[in-house]
Amino acid sequence: MELPCLFGRRGFAADARPDHPSQSVDNNRELHLFAAFIALAVLLIAARLQISRISGQPYRCLAVLAYQDVLVLAFAAWFFRGLFSLVRGSSGQRIIAIAGWSFAIAVAVYTAISEIVFWYIRSPLTYRLIVISDNARGTGASVIEALSTAWRAIPAEVLLVVILTELIWRRAPAFVRWARSAFYSASALAVLAVYFLAAHAWTERYVQFASAVENPEWAFLSSLFDAPRPVSADKIPAGYFEDFHSVPQPGGPRGVTGFSPILRVANSAPPMNVVLFVMESVGAKRLQLDGAPYDDSPVMMRLSRHGVLFTNAYVAQPFSSSAMAGLFTSLYPNHDWLTIPRKMPTIRVPGLPAILRTHGYRTAFVHSGLIDYDGELEFLGSHGFDDVIAQSSDDDEPRDAELVPAAVNWINHDRGKPFFLTIWTRDTHNPYLSPSSRHFTDDWLMNRYLKSVDWTDRVLGQLMDALERMGLADDTLVVITGDHGEALGEHGQAVHNFSVYNEEVRIPLMIVNRKLVPRELTVDGIARQIDIAPTLLDLLGYDPPASWQGTSLFAAERPTRAYLFSSGGSFNLGLVEGDYVYVNEYSRNRQELYNVRIDPEEKHDLSSDPAFAGLMSQAHLRLEAWLVFQNHYLDGFACPECRTPRKASEPIRRLAQDDEKVSRNP
Repeated sequence: MELPCLFGRRGFAADARPDHPSQSVDNNRELHLFAAFIALAVLLIAARLQISRISGQPYRCLAVLAYQDVLVLAFAAWFFRGLFSLVRGSSGQRIIAIAGWSFAIAVAVYTAISEIVFWYIRSPLTYRLIVISDNARGTGASVIEALSTAWRAIPAEVLLVVILTELIWRRAPAFVRWARSAFYSASALAVLAVYFLAAHAWTERYVQFASAVENPEWAFLSSLFDAPRPVSADKIPAGYFEDFHSVPQPGGPRGVTGFSPILRVANSAPPMNVVLFVMESVGAKRLQLDGAPYDDSPVMMRLSRHGVLFTNAYVAQPFSSSAMAGLFTSLYPNHDWLTIPRKMPTIRVPGLPAILRTHGYRTAFVHSGLIDYDGELEFLGSHGFDDVIAQSSDDDEPRDAELVPAAVNWINHDRGKPFFLTIWTRDTHNPYLSPSSRHFTDDWLMNRYLKSVDWTDRVLGQLMDALERMGLADDTLVVITGDHGEALGEHGQAVHNFSVYNEEVRIPLMIVNRKLVPRELTVDGIARQIDIAPTLLDLLGYDPPASWQGTSLFAAERPTRAYLFSSGGSFNLGLVEGDYVYVNEYSRNRQELYNVRIDPEEKHDLSSDPAFAGLMSQAHLRLEAWLVFQNHYLDGFACPECRTPRKASEPIRRLAQDDEKVSRNP
């Protein structure tokens, strides 16, 4: 069917058909558009059915779950009805019909895109997500895979709306006239108003995850007016702000009793090398190392025999750019859509590599994907990394095998100085790439993720073997961690930076050296990502800057609370203290409380139990204190005049092929 036939002089030409002898051309245009809205309603309900299946919502509640979809279509139908009533001329009504059909096709296209987006991240596409993802520049491989599906889904759904409209219009014209007459009535409007109010109240009370009911078009438009940061309105006790200043270091790691061998690190000669191995999107939850039923981390299991394993380590925000600020400048994130590297890449807080460089260390950051994203490259360069070695773009092929050759090449370039080397993997990021053929589970997405974790574990093994061959194993502290975790459908969410539940915020953390750590040591207290940099300086015998917010994990006095934040969907904040995790979804004023010792999956919300009212009230005030303190604290270190954009080094692929070439930043 050619689209001009829909809008031409005889488009909607029911007056030329025996079924419509009394209808005018103009009236037929309005009726035909109403038929298109009926077809569009079928498409949106089908999409809502699919989203309900993905998010685990019961099908029997579909009529309620689809209330936002009905609202959007009802508003559009009334809007175009009003335009048809105002404009009487044939040419004007033709323009309205074209506009209405353009709207219908745009909704069909966006619905198809949103279904694909929801499948990947369990959330509709919003303006906030586009801003946070730096216009999707940091998710290239995921976008490539999504587009491979979209090119088939988008035309199919547009064609479905067109064909279904024509079937309804040609086969059931009497139904279209009746439906139109019934819909545009005062009684129908009253019924719709009651339905919308009741459905909204029901979903607010019984649907935990708002993304399961959000209409994609409404979600995008309403996100244009979202506040860029959450706001606190409570009066905060003064003592609550003490959590956000670093605890003074005791001058040596004395907090872990019975572990004196690690005290020799600060006095070693020559100084110890440090390798920070950061696994992209690898949380603790699914690792064999953490007790998961998957044989996905045998190398980590082997290394733990000579490692200090922190079993309760948390990121402050499950987002890579925020993790960089936490790892290298020991800062909690700003409460904003934008991370510290994006908003303040040259923030005047000393970086860990810069401090080590003043003590004679060489510094490098090696990554197997795009790093010129979200301000990360400028942040790394302005905080002490001599070399940033990365790919010029992301693709949909596994690249982590190129990390170790590039790292060895860089180390061998100058063996006369100690080095601080960060290796940051990529293949465990969505869409979870690996050459592995192993089978862990029948869940397709979970299996794909676990294969990528297994692949990253093997790359870690290659790194340890390389250090052994170079004779550096005993003289190098290896820190193994994740930048954040990954949700795979738990709590109605996928990927990361959408929640502060365990799967996103709890990470593996282990410090390995067989000479200094004669046996496995497990530390069960709270550990934070912002504590890693001060811990390394403490072990090496150097003082941390006063501006850092973390504390050495071997200090005698350590924090007992971890603060959590995510910004991808709603603003979510959380507090971990003792056995309890308090969650507050600020955008919906929704509170939750979990005892993670007996409920590690965070399935049994205790917030309605009056016995915990005092605990929740105190936790809420602590989060409010963080909101009041953090952005103001960071603004004091802003340095807009320090901007020095940098370009990434040559791709790892070339470095891996030529051991003689080391590519440096200009």
